[in-house]
Amino acid sequence: MKMETLSLDYDTETAFASLFSALASVKTSADATATAESSRKLIESKLGGPAGVVGALIPLVWLETKSPHEEINSETSPSSAVQGDDALAILTYLVETHPSFYMSATAQAVRHDAEAHLNEQSSKNRNITDALLTSMAKLIIAPNSESEVGISTDAHAALLSLCKYNSHEKDLAKRLFDILICLWDYLQRQQQRESSTAQMRIADLMIDVCLLGDNEIEAALHGPQCIMVKLLQLALDYPNNDPLLQMSALDQIERLAVNDSKYPMSTKRAEFLLSSDVLRKGLFVLVGVGDEEFKVEEENQEMDPINGGAALRLLTAICRVGVLSMISQSSQISEETWKKFETLLQMFQRAIRNFHPKGELERLSYIHAASSLVASCSIVASSTESSTLAKDILNSMWEDTTVLHEWLSLHS
Repeated sequence: MKMETLSLDYDTETAFASLFSALASVKTSADATATAESSRKLIESKLGGPAGVVGALIPLVWLETKSPHEEINSETSPSSAVQGDDALAILTYLVETHPSFYMSATAQAVRHDAEAHLNEQSSKNRNITDALLTSMAKLIIAPNSESEVGISTDAHAALLSLCKYNSHEKDLAKRLFDILICLWDYLQRQQQRESSTAQMRIADLMIDVCLLGDNEIEAALHGPQCIMVKLLQLALDYPNNDPLLQMSALDQIERLAVNDSKYPMSTKRAEFLLSSDVLRKGLFVLVGVGDEEFKVEEENQEMDPINGGAALRLLTAICRVGVLSMISQSSQISEETWKKFETLLQMFQRAIRNFHPKGELERLSYIHAASSLVASCSIVASSTESSTLAKDILNSMWEDTTVLHEWLSLHS
């Protein structure tokens, strides 16, 4: 259902214009603050409260901002100049000064309006500014209590819908990720416990956007301090003083290995998982296996007691991506990536050999990992004539009595 633009009477339109004019001085002038609050109360009385005010402003947010030099004739209502980022400025003021009345209502309304245009041609006419993206992204990290989680959920859904159904704006994901990087850096500077939850909300949105396609994953990997690097640093830091946050970050990266009818594996996403040197190095450090290429010190070569299992599961998921990409007729993975994947298989075998499961969860992870390695090597060896490494790994697996004993005994 599409949210219609309300037809406002002259007094309400004038109050909107007066409120916007007062915003420039509201932080420094008591008179401006009084004018803004007087205008707000009038608008609320005319529109039936905060919900009515939000309903009137949201359709205006999508419009182009009027130029301050553009003339307004006598037949044009005063509120015609309050649209685009100007309407957003009013909405932001209301959310910041009266969050209990406006924050949740605004998040719900933007989500509703974004999702209402999912398949409409009119979505191409919406003006999605950086100010709008920033305001919605701030709502993702603003809530701190359990009762306000719905605000973050609505803001997340709205931003994801904008990225998904505005593919004609090629740089939309890049613009959003640049904003998320600024918010991520801000949270890190706070050095507060609550910041970790907010960072995972940012990571959750970033991964959801990356699953949309190659353009989005490329945007997440753009630049040396890109948003994906932020997540990798959190997931692969060793030793780590916040293992629970690290576990959550590893889980987010594992979501990139999904391959189903809703989110089929894309070439760029597979390339990243199979060939990222940073990802490979970090995961093998966590599972206690040195990577000779990176010269990992011997003293670090023991499995992380808390997140070693999570890292092993992620490696298992990456092996599955390699297998599916190998057998896919439409796969366009480069030869260089396949060579790196074969090296990953070799290191993965060493990790399994060094892993001695304790407890039910570790036993299940071990069975899954060993089975995936055998399947991966079998398919790679049979699908690539030049893949002597995969054949050697497969043969050594069958000859590795330690791995076979634990694998088969756990299976039984």
